[in-house]
Amino acid sequence: MPLSRLFASGLCLGIALSAFLVPQHAAAASITACVSNQNGAVRFVASPSSCTPGLESSVLLNTSGNTGSTGATGATGPQGATGPAGLNGATGATGIAGATGSTGATGLTGTTGRTGATGNAGLDGATGPTGATGATGGATLLGNEQLPATISGLSGFEFSPIGTNSPATSAAAALVPLPNACSTAQTFSATVLNAPGNTTGTFYLLVAENNGGSVAYGSAGACTVTGNKGKIVSCSATLPGNLASVNAIGLGIYFTADDGFQGATVLTSITCQ
Repeated sequence: MPLSRLFASGLCLGIALSAFLVPQHAAAASITACVSNQNGAVRFVASPSSCTPGLESSVLLNTSGNTGSTGATGATGPQGATGPAGLNGATGATGIAGATGSTGATGLTGTTGRTGATGNAGLDGATGPTGATGATGGATLLGNEQLPATISGLSGFEFSPIGTNSPATSAAAALVPLPNACSTAQTFSATVLNAPGNTTGTFYLLVAENNGGSVAYGSAGACTVTGNKGKIVSCSATLPGNLASVNAIGLGIYFTADDGFQGATVLTSITCQ
């Protein structure tokens, strides 16, 4: 039998025996064995020097060999069961007070409260001093005249300065009694509405005096307007001052042409004291 085969057989036998002879909990100490070169017989000795030279080979058992290479990483094991809940930790220390927050938005306006009960009536106040005597009252004469829809061959019309009227048939028919409050004339104004053309019209104050009732045309009270194709036009004038000798008053309007004021409305105002 070849020496190598005998050596291998004896070695395996020695390893097997060592597994039975050496306690598993014994300290890690080297074991020396002599293996027969002839038949592989194994005998345990104290040291390699106890082996017969040429007939036996010494073998050290129970010794650490060289560190093997790191094995491959094993597969990940299954998820372990959830452990029991831990005990509550101790209460932490009180934290530092936070900074003051910003001012909140203004709240909504509250509903209006109910009206309080009416208070008791106050005492009557003392009578005040008598006021100064006011100025003598005057009068305002307002007229509203509707001119005819057709004006042909006429140079003008006379009409009453009070109320709503159509043109009078004569100057005398246009007069109205002068109010007692009127002794001094002040102002006259006229407004013309819807005059279709651009003809010029002049207003005059008609007065009848006490001496026989004749009618006079007051040229000093003249006021002139020019039509503006339907737009509103107006004029005003200061009247002669003294009306002491006058007992009736009227108005007249006279045109530069007879086709510019047809259908127009004339509003007049006379003020006096």
